[in-house]
Amino acid sequence: MQAPCPLGQYREASGYCVPVWVAVWDYSTHFFSNVSYDTWQSGQAEEGSAGRSPGDETNYALSVASETASFVANRPYWSDTCQKTLADIGISVADLPSGLTADPISRLQLAAGSVVFLDGTTSRAPLGDLYTNSAVPGLAALVPLQTVADVFAGSPGTRAMTELGGNRIWIRPSYFNQIGSGWAAAVVMHELVHNIIGLTDDDLARNLGITLVNGSRDITVRLLTDCLN
Repeated sequence: MQAPCPLGQYREASGYCVPVWVAVWDYSTHFFSNVSYDTWQSGQAEEGSAGRSPGDETNYALSVASETASFVANRPYWSDTCQKTLADIGISVADLPSGLTADPISRLQLAAGSVVFLDGTTSRAPLGDLYTNSAVPGLAALVPLQTVADVFAGSPGTRAMTELGGNRIWIRPSYFNQIGSGWAAAVVMHELVHNIIGLTDDDLARNLGITLVNGSRDITVRLLTDCLN
């Protein structure tokens, strides 16, 4: 039997203990030899970003992310399965300031309507800003003194980072320029869940009753399967 991880850390599927704040990152993995999830758009991949300047690539990626959020915010039909999955993951029914009550899907759509996307590769925002509103007590104190850009530079597999309990999502432009619209919607939904409930991937997986064999990607696949198929 393996010894428990130190306080403030959890054990990944790889067997290594990592800080709990790492669990909010959307890592790429090499477990899928079939790239259909990353290029899914009714079987078609999005147009590549070859030939665009770095500035154009960033603007294009941010527009892709924003348009994807708009799709989520305005999609008229969601299945009961999706409603249940969002409830299981931790999005509860909530009373709004207007006096209305929002179910999990309504809260997802409201979050999609107010989200702000930023380029994670150039952002000088302190990493601690992402955890100020975390639902996990003391999580912000575990975060190293880095910027968001430092993390993206030091971890090429990081595709997105999210402000827990806030409305900001930092993306890697080159990634959003190559994925299909279906997978982009699932990724954005995944990050919006972090915005709404302020929890890390480890918490989301525990709520869903799944083991993260392929990292945070497993949560994205679950949302794609239950909400977008």
